[in-house]
Amino acid sequence: MSCASSREHPDPARDLLGRLRDAIEIQRYRRQVRLWKRSGVRFGRGVLVMPTAFLDLTYGWMIAIGDRTRIAREVRIFTHDASAQRDLGHGRVGPVTIGRDCLIAERATILPGVTIGDRVMVGVGSVVATNLPSNTRAMGAPARVYGTFDAWIEETRQAISTGPRFDHEELYDLTESRRAATLERLRANGGHGYSHDPFSASPYYVTPP
Repeated sequence: MSCASSREHPDPARDLLGRLRDAIEIQRYRRQVRLWKRSGVRFGRGVLVMPTAFLDLTYGWMIAIGDRTRIAREVRIFTHDASAQRDLGHGRVGPVTIGRDCLIAERATILPGVTIGDRVMVGVGSVVATNLPSNTRAMGAPARVYGTFDAWIEETRQAISTGPRFDHEELYDLTESRRAATLERLRANGGHGYSHDPFSASPYYVTPP
């Protein structure tokens, strides 16, 4: 019995439909980028913002994002907070500045009035309520600094050199026995490893890289 994968025998109709969906998604994203820019959001060069990120355009001109910074899925950046509006007649507003070479991970929230320095990594689900200095790692709600960006790069480099590594396609179309063996390797390394995908360039750049 043949075990050939669908990757070896692609369905032309299905492939065409996938390309069409991708094209529609990219067009929607480009419209969103134009809306961000028209509202006054300032982007440096090579800024990547995933399409599900929320940039508060109430005062879009208060948002500035530095060169080569990456904004992940479902990140929320706010320029205003209307919580006190009903009781006190005023809400809070404030600019948000994010420096160069930052990584804002999935579902992080950045509140009005926050400045994030250069080379800062904000962890998944964090709430940034106060300024973060350059070359730091921060996580939590509220986010607190717990290390440096440089240390994270070096720790990750060492972990890649010693942990399980997988080339492109190596984690796809595995038999049940190979899946089990791969999971065992990952668990033996604390539950994780590292994969390399040479085709992982994202189409979601607001400005050219």
